Amino acid sequence: MKVCVIGNEVTRHLTKNKLSHVNLYGFVSVEMNLQNEIERFDSQSLRKTLIDVRNIDGSVSVMDKFGDIVSKQGADVKPEPNFSKYGFIVNPNPDLHIGKIELEDGFVILFGSSDVAQDLNSLKKNGVTHIVNLVSNYIPNAFTEHFDYLSLVLYDNLQFRLRDSIYRCLDYLRNVRRQGGRCFIHCDAGVCRAPSIVIAYLILVEGYSYERAFTEVNNARNVSINLNFKAQLIALA
Repeated sequence: MKVCVIGNEVTRHLTKNKLSHVNLYGFVSVEMNLQNEIERFDSQSLRKTLIDVRNIDGSVSVMDKFGDIVSKQGADVKPEPNFSKYGFIVNPNPDLHIGKIELEDGFVILFGSSDVAQDLNSLKKNGVTHIVNLVSNYIPNAFTEHFDYLSLVLYDNLQFRLRDSIYRCLDYLRNVRRQGGRCFIHCDAGVCRAPSIVIAYLILVEGYSYERAFTEVNNARNVSINLNFKAQLIALA
């Protein structure tokens, strides 16, 4: 690029990989070959930078700009406040809030977190007779002597397909409804998988639109449906 400066007026002319500059104090020409500058670049000349990386076990690795570990501190060195061995902050307070959907014929669907599923008093107080466990791979059925269980495994991610699980739950809920029972559906946190099943029931059995079903479920208990599940549920309506 060729730049000519005359007074306060600047005009530019493009040339291949070259820069000519004329300043106000005289005509000075400086040529720079961009390709040569790129070839001469050496990453070793960059300023040294160290990065502290907190590992999931609480230890700290000190890494250089190339990703090589320079040093490592044990988990007992300068621990962060409340940092757990799981890599996230554990909430010690159980989430016992239960979402409740009551239909016109009096049939009630309850949903929530695994904390409720482990609390016998909460289950009995809400008249639960049946339980759908959507995370049976790591949350056990705690009270098999008190309740009838449907055990499934759903994954809260962007690949899991809901269809088979939805229809198994629908068949189960139809039986609960015929028996005059009351079903509690739970996953882990109770904000995605369990409410997704309730939304699917309202769409497929009650004829709700996705928007109406989501609104009623979200009003009963704050939920956060992942984009994968949301797209599948919208497709049901």
